[in-house]
Amino acid sequence: VKNKKTQDKREKSNFRNEIKLLRKELKEREEAAMLESLTSANVVLATNTAVPLETPGSLFPPGASADGPLKLLPESYFDVVVIDECAQALEASCWIPLLKARKCILAGDHKQLPPTTVSH
Repeated sequence: VKNKKTQDKREKSNFRNEIKLLRKELKEREEAAMLESLTSANVVLATNTAVPLETPGSLFPPGASADGPLKLLPESYFDVVVIDECAQALEASCWIPLLKARKCILAGDHKQLPPTTVSH
């Protein structure tokens, strides 16, 4: 009975290790696929925000995430970044794409949404 329990524990440990390795491989493959997609595209459209919930201890406001696919690209990778509805955008979320381009175009329509200031 004791040998059976020891063998079961070993099997569980082996399964956990295999699952850990498979998850790591999956993450590496996903990142490689995202990087391939981003680097082969002529134009990339994205939102500044990627995480819908507030992350405790985050430097970014609720919704902003520096941990999205753009993290795979070096700084100044893009020629131009365009931020539409910039009067509605939070400054912290704008820094995510701004750091990936050499030039920036801020766009907005004064006849649509008014400028908004949100302070935490």
